[in-house]
Amino acid sequence: MGVGSCIGNSGLIQNRVKPDSLTCEDVSRLPSFPSIALHLYSQARLSTLLVFFSPQESCSWFHSVPSNFSNVWRLVSAFWLVSWNIYPFSISLLKMYRISQNRRTFYFHFLHNPFLKSLTTKIAAPAISLDPSLPFTVQYLVNTCLLSIESALSASKSIQLDERNTQKHDSVINFLKSHGFSDTHISKLITKRPSLLRCNLEGKFKPKIEYLLGFGFSSSTLADLLISNPNGLKSLDNVLKPNFEVLLTFLKTKEDVIKTVKRYPWLLSFDLKRNMQPNVAILTSHGVHIAHISKLISSQPMTVLQKVDKMIKIVQTVKKLGFQPSSSLFVHAVRAMSSMKEPTWERKMEVFKSLGWSEEEVMSAFKRAPFVITCSEEKIKRLMDFYTSTMKLDRSTIITNPILLGYGFCTRIWPRYSVLKVLETKKLLEVDRKHIWAFKLTEKNFVETYVTMYLDRVPDLMEVYKDAIAAKEACINGRQ
Repeated sequence: MGVGSCIGNSGLIQNRVKPDSLTCEDVSRLPSFPSIALHLYSQARLSTLLVFFSPQESCSWFHSVPSNFSNVWRLVSAFWLVSWNIYPFSISLLKMYRISQNRRTFYFHFLHNPFLKSLTTKIAAPAISLDPSLPFTVQYLVNTCLLSIESALSASKSIQLDERNTQKHDSVINFLKSHGFSDTHISKLITKRPSLLRCNLEGKFKPKIEYLLGFGFSSSTLADLLISNPNGLKSLDNVLKPNFEVLLTFLKTKEDVIKTVKRYPWLLSFDLKRNMQPNVAILTSHGVHIAHISKLISSQPMTVLQKVDKMIKIVQTVKKLGFQPSSSLFVHAVRAMSSMKEPTWERKMEVFKSLGWSEEEVMSAFKRAPFVITCSEEKIKRLMDFYTSTMKLDRSTIITNPILLGYGFCTRIWPRYSVLKVLETKKLLEVDRKHIWAFKLTEKNFVETYVTMYLDRVPDLMEVYKDAIAAKEACINGRQ
């Protein structure tokens, strides 16, 4: 039997499965290492060889180190010999040897001649042994789409594939691969939307993918987008194209549009021309600057996707509260009020009142930082208790600096407070000063001003700061 047929019969080239399914019997079917090397390079097809072994199977081949270690070197030697005598390949190095809990993997990576196109191909284990009584759909999803058996069984409940016409399903997989989708992307996408295998490829799916790639999405970004929102690609001419035209009108650049859609994949599920444009028109009609609206769309697009009558009511309320449409705070107030219903607003007001605030003080803080009303009741209570009981801040100080209620306690307030306390203990800061502005600084400026500046006198100050940040779990559980 020739080398090529030996490899083909072993299922190495044609089949890809998870390494954990490899058995001792499978390993015994592998042809000799030098033979694999000679065949691969004689065909000039492969530049990477991956051979997987499952430690759970305790294959005698892998554990017989003395007798089989030489086989590894025979493989390397064979590649070395072939690369210098048959093709102008150069061997980089044995690139990686990795042992993990679930698999053992040899990686042999070779670099082609720079004048040749670099290829990377996997030689995987023989196909997984499935129960032949399983439906064809399940077998196809496992062997071709690389789904787990559990996921394949689940997906088969919503789709049945025709064994006599696999060309349609294969064409979808091949199309995705040809456009840069990895096996992992395809597996995740089919898991979430198995019906994609029966889509109208040429008439509907392909034009949408090519439009998005042409717009500027990378293959990986587009794959992540579809996985996050597998049913988000609506009609190309009636929804998808108009949606991007609307976003481009307000966000100005394709890069900003892509960033926004990447952050909020569900945007593509809306008809933005019908849902977003009317709300934007309401805001502009009241004098809100388009630049402020653009920032709102890129950061909180749901604000401009609500019902028009609700938007009209919110805008009128915000104006009555004294916000000027020309101010950037106006859209923040609109966003805050659109995120809650009236009962929620009233409950938040009661929380502040229970902490000693008057309604006028709450509204004063709201006008300075509208987001404070959106903070959770637990967060409001915890921060107020810390500021007044631990830091001994007056309520008036918090009212005039309501941004303090928006910071994360475990990620910002506690770590910085820990540093300030060390400096006060060392008499490097005045104890009677509250230093609340230290919480407002950027991370970089805080470290420079309060950490690195004092390292010569407090060498472990950076460790104090890092430890306080790392102690997030204890902080969340209230033990600090």
